[in-house]
Formats: sequence, C-alpha cells, structure tokens
Amino acid sequence: METYEGIPEFDIADHLNYDIRNGPVYLRFHTPIGEDDTLPLPPEHSLNHGKMTWELERWTLFKQLPQML
Repeated sequence: METYEGIPEFDIADHLNYDIRNGPVYLRFHTPIGEDDTLPLPPEHSLNHGKMTWELERWTLFKQLPQML
C-alpha cells in the first residue's frame, strides 16, 4: 500500500478491482445518517465538501431562524 495513489472511496466500489471467478462480491456499508446530514458525494461532484455545503449550511440556518426566535 506504500505506492497506492488512488482514491479509496472510489476504488472500493470499482468491480474491476475484484476477482469474481468464485461468485459475485457484495459490499455493504452502514452508516447511521441523521435526518439533516448530507449524504456522501458521488464521483461526478467536487471532492471539496466545504464548497458544496457552504450554501446548504447558510440556507439551513436561515430556515431555522423563526424557530430559534
């Protein structure tokens, strides 16, 4: 793994990385996600999570103002 330069989050889901001669490979992930938590970003989106969530966080705060007052 010392010379590995890939992105683990993307490579783990790539079916070409697995030997399926003995049958299919199943990957299961479980993460408790809260109602207001953002979901993981798909590969076609930016890897800079802060840029994506900045406006979302501002909008969420704006919507919560009446309840906070």
